[in-house]
Amino acid sequence: MLGKWSDCQFLVGSENNQQTLACHKIILAMASPVFETMFFGSFNQKDDPILISDVQADAFKALLEYIYTDKININNVDKAFDLCYAAKKYMLPFVVDQCTKFLWSDLCPKNACRAYEFAKLFEEPSLQEKCLQIICTKTMDVIGDPSFAEVELS
Repeated sequence: MLGKWSDCQFLVGSENNQQTLACHKIILAMASPVFETMFFGSFNQKDDPILISDVQADAFKALLEYIYTDKININNVDKAFDLCYAAKKYMLPFVVDQCTKFLWSDLCPKNACRAYEFAKLFEEPSLQEKCLQIICTKTMDVIGDPSFAEVELS
C-alpha cells in the first residue's frame, strides 16, 4: 500500500493516536462508492492528507488490507466494532457481514452488552435478539463481568 505511485494520504485516528497512510485513489474508488465520490465525483477531495478522525487507525488499516488484498483479519471484538463502523462509513457490505459473523461467533456473557450496543447502533436486529437472550438467561455472568461497568446506561 505505502510507497510507490501512491497519490493520496490519509491522516487517520484520534489526536493522540494518528497515523499517516499513503494510498492509491483508483484502487480505493474501485472498491468503495464513497471513495469514488470523494476522489472523482462531486465531492472531489483536494486536501492532502485527508483527515479521518472518526475511525481508529487500526480499523482503517484493516479496511485498506481488505481493499488491497481481499483479506479480512478480525481477531477481537473491539476490532470488529471499529472495522464495522469504517466498513459502513465507506459502504463495504461484505466487510460489515464478516464483522457481524465474527461477533456472532464470539458472543458470550462478557461481551453481550457491548455487542447489543453495536447491534442497536448498526441496526442488526437478529444480533440484538441473540444478545438479549444471553443477557436475560445469563444475567449474573453478564453483570459480574468488569466490562459491564462500561456499558451505556440506555
